[in-house]
Amino acid sequence: MMKGSSLDLLVPGLLGPLSVPASGSLPKLPILEKILARGYRHELSGSDLETTLMSLFDYQPDPGCDYPHGALSRIGDGFETDDRYWLMAEPVLLRPDKDRLLLFDSRELSFSTDEASVLARLCTEHFRDEGLRLEVADAHRWYLSPDHAPCLKTSNLGDVFGRNMDLFLPSGPDARRWRSLTNEIQMLWHDCSVNRMREEEGKLPISGIWLSGGGVLPTDVSRPFAGIYANHPLATGLAAATGIQCMDLPDKPNEMFREAGRILAIYPGLLRPVWQADIHGWMEAAAHLDDWVKDLLGCLGGKSLDGIRIYPCNGKFIQLTPRGLRRFWKRPLSVVLQFDQEA
Repeated sequence: MMKGSSLDLLVPGLLGPLSVPASGSLPKLPILEKILARGYRHELSGSDLETTLMSLFDYQPDPGCDYPHGALSRIGDGFETDDRYWLMAEPVLLRPDKDRLLLFDSRELSFSTDEASVLARLCTEHFRDEGLRLEVADAHRWYLSPDHAPCLKTSNLGDVFGRNMDLFLPSGPDARRWRSLTNEIQMLWHDCSVNRMREEEGKLPISGIWLSGGGVLPTDVSRPFAGIYANHPLATGLAAATGIQCMDLPDKPNEMFREAGRILAIYPGLLRPVWQADIHGWMEAAAHLDDWVKDLLGCLGGKSLDGIRIYPCNGKFIQLTPRGLRRFWKRPLSVVLQFDQEA
C-alpha cells in the first residue's frame, strides 16, 4: 500500500431506513460500529447514491433540473457520447393496492433482454413520429431520448420503489406530456405478446417504465479521484467523462491502494434490502461488509492509509483518521440502533 492514500467509500443503505424487529438479537458488526463511533460526522449534499456521487464530483444541477444520471450512465454502459438529452428508463411492475399503484422494478421478475428488446421496439414504433430514441443496455436499464430537451424534474427509482407512484410523478412545465407518455406505454404493453406469454408462464407482467435523471452529458465535472472501484453505470460514466480508470470492487480492499491518491469505491450490497424492507437480508449484507472493511482499520492504525470517509448516502458522511481511530472512549453503538437517529 502506498502512503498518501485515502478512501471515499459509498455504502447506500448503511444506516437504513429500516424497521427493526421488536425482538431478536442485533447483528454484531464490530468494525463498522468502531468506525461510526470514532469517526467525525459531516454534512454533505446528496440524499441517495446518485446525488451523493454527483456531489463528490462537485456537480450541482440548475434549479428545477435533474442530475443528468441518464446521460452519464449511458456512456458508462458503453454507448457513444453525444449531446442529446437522455433519461434513465427502467421497466417496472405496478401493483394495485386499494386506490393507489405501488411501483417495483423488474430485477426479480425473470425478465430477459430478449423480452426487453421486444417491448422497446414496440415503444420505438409507437412513438416514431415524435422522434423518441430508446436504447437498451440490459433487461433492466434503458435510456430514452426525445428530439427536444423537456423542462422536467423527476424522482429516482429508489425513492419510489414499493411506494405510491403518484407521489413521485414528474413535475415542471412539460410534466403533463411526459405523464401522458408513460400512460401510453402502460396501455401499449398491457396486452402485448410479451406480457401475454409471461402470464401464460405464471410470471408477473412488465407494466411500464420509470423515467428519471434527465439531462445532457455535462462538461464541467471535476476530477477529484485517482481511481474508482465500482460496478455501477453512473460511476463508470463519471469515470469515462473525467478520464479516471474504473475497476470492479476487489475482494480485499488493500488492492485498491497500489498507487497514492484519493480512491472512490461503491459497496452496493445493503441498498436493495433497504428498498425491500428486508432487515434479515440487510443483516447478512452488513456482516459481509464488516468483514470486508476490517483490513482498512489496520492500514489506518499503521498510518499507511491517511483516512476513510464513509457515505451512507443520506446527506452525511463519517470521516475516520489515524488520530480519530485512537478515540477509544467513544463507545460503539449497534449500527441498527442508529437507523432512527440518522433518519
